Amino acid sequence: MSGSIQKVFQFCYKLFLISFYYWLYLLKGVVIYSFIPATASLLKTSEQFLIHENPEDIGLLFKENYQSYQSYYFASFLSVMFVILSYTALFFANRSDHSFSLALVIVIVYFMILFVINYTFILYYLTKGIKAWKKLLALAFVSSIKYPLRSIYILFIVAILSFLFTWNLVAFIALAPCIYGCGITTSFIKFSPPFLEK
Repeated sequence: MSGSIQKVFQFCYKLFLISFYYWLYLLKGVVIYSFIPATASLLKTSEQFLIHENPEDIGLLFKENYQSYQSYYFASFLSVMFVILSYTALFFANRSDHSFSLALVIVIVYFMILFVINYTFILYYLTKGIKAWKKLLALAFVSSIKYPLRSIYILFIVAILSFLFTWNLVAFIALAPCIYGCGITTSFIKFSPPFLEK
C-alpha cells in the first residue's frame, strides 16, 4: 500500500517538474522566442513520460527536447505576435460601440480558435519528426478539418486551461502545462494519420 502511494506521489511530482521546466524554458527565451520550442518540448517530454518510458531526470530530458526544437525561434516570434495582436484587437473591439464591433469580435475569436487547433497539430507533427515549416502548416490545416473530434478535444482542453486561469492563477501556473501536455498526449495515442506512414 505504501509503495503504491509512493508511486502516485512520484508520478505527481514528475508532472509538476514538467510544468516547472516548461515555464523555465519559456522564460529562458523571453516567451517570444521560446513559445514553440518550449511547448513542443512539453508535448515530447509528456509523451516520453506517459507512454514510452519513465525517465528519472525530467530536467535533462526536457533540456534535450528543447535543444532539438530551438531553431524554431522565428516561427515562435510570429506565433506570439499573432496572439498579442489578436488579443489587442479583441480588447478594442469589445470596447467599441460601433455596429460592426460584434462581427469583428466573432471573426477574431474564430481565427484565434483556428490558431489554437492548428498550433497544436503543428506541435504534434513537429514532435513526430516533420521539420519543414510549410509541410507542418499544410498538415495541421488538413488535420484540423479531417479530424474534427480531435479538434474539439483540443478546444476542450484549452477551455479547461482558460477556466483554471480565471479561477486560480497559482493553480494555472502549477497545473496548466502538465494538463495540456498530458491531455494532448493521451488524446493522440491512437492518432496515426497516413501523413506519418513511412
